[in-house]
Amino acid sequence: MGCFNSKPNVSQGTTKDLAAEQKKEDTKGEKSPSGKSSDGSPKQEEQQGLLEGVDTSDPKAAAMAVAGNLTRTMGDQERMKAYITGLKDHLGDDSCPIKAVRCFLKYGIKPMIVIFMFYVWFFQKCYCLYKMLPTNLLGMVLGAGLCICGGAFFATIAAAEAALNLGGEDMFNHLRYVWQEGGKIGVASLADDEVDLDKNDIADVQEMGMNELITHKAKVAMMAVEDPARFQQAIVALLQIWIAVLAVLKIQFARTIALVLGISGLILPMAVKLLAPFLAGVMGKDLCHWAPTVITTTVKVIAIIIAVFVQRLISAVYSGLRGGKMFALCLIQLLAENGLMDKLPESIAGKAPFDPDESYLDEFIAYPLAAVGIYLQVTSGFQLWFPFNILFLPLSLLETFITVNIFA
Repeated sequence: MGCFNSKPNVSQGTTKDLAAEQKKEDTKGEKSPSGKSSDGSPKQEEQQGLLEGVDTSDPKAAAMAVAGNLTRTMGDQERMKAYITGLKDHLGDDSCPIKAVRCFLKYGIKPMIVIFMFYVWFFQKCYCLYKMLPTNLLGMVLGAGLCICGGAFFATIAAAEAALNLGGEDMFNHLRYVWQEGGKIGVASLADDEVDLDKNDIADVQEMGMNELITHKAKVAMMAVEDPARFQQAIVALLQIWIAVLAVLKIQFARTIALVLGISGLILPMAVKLLAPFLAGVMGKDLCHWAPTVITTTVKVIAIIIAVFVQRLISAVYSGLRGGKMFALCLIQLLAENGLMDKLPESIAGKAPFDPDESYLDEFIAYPLAAVGIYLQVTSGFQLWFPFNILFLPLSLLETFITVNIFA
């Protein structure tokens, strides 16, 4: 009997405990007058709202209900825009980098645009001159330029030849369109720098903060482009041509790249032997493990400089001979068109009428001119003279950019 009496007592105790726990849970779930749960946690209120009308005895159904209500209502673009918009409240405007950027945007962009517009005007005049000059006279000018400074632009010349073969007429159409739109953007930005809507004798752009100025200039540039789809098409096409040209140039200059790797491989062991103790002593025990990396990078840079110099020397010889030949042939054809070749002495032009197959006059003109051009290129360090170094500065920057992309 004692056993039978003890069992109901345990059951009753268990039932009471369960009832107390259930009451406690119900108390937690009750909302306070403020709209939150009694324990002050809005998360439990949200979870209970999600589970309304769902059979809580089925854990799978409850989990699916919660997961279904966690689906995003904003797309990736909207989320990114909201995130960037929220950053405005946390960006300081007094840090030194932001002040430097703001100063550059206010006072540095305008001179750059003026310089850009000057080069636009200059190259437009060069293009008009290219169209106006007779073919033979133009060939003489290009031949002389190739003879005197061909080695300084070996990568640009090779890239131009590859682009002409890969891009064709479509490339010129895209370049022309991008050039025209860039000119419109520059004119619009210069005009915007003079706008003073509040009539306080201070340009509006000078009163803008950095973020506002960047947004405003971007808007001005976008408004200046009349056909964004056409502009995007041109940019994408030019980028595709550039990727193809870069692949061709890497193959074309594979020997020079192999020379870079060979030189660095030969120099590296001796450089480590000579420089590692010094660098380890300078860097100390904590940074001495960086010594091999510094030495390797330095050796590769030196190898690239040597390889580029060797390639410039090879290109200088080739461009000198090719430019001298082009100049001589165009000169002879120009003289022949004007009837001057038959008037030259027989010792120079041969018997009249002039026969180019029996004459060596072009070689007598081309080789001395090539020798002078090669000498001038080497002695000048493959650099242009003043004022040509200023006028053709964009070409020099383009040459550096292409060279780095080929050999880096």
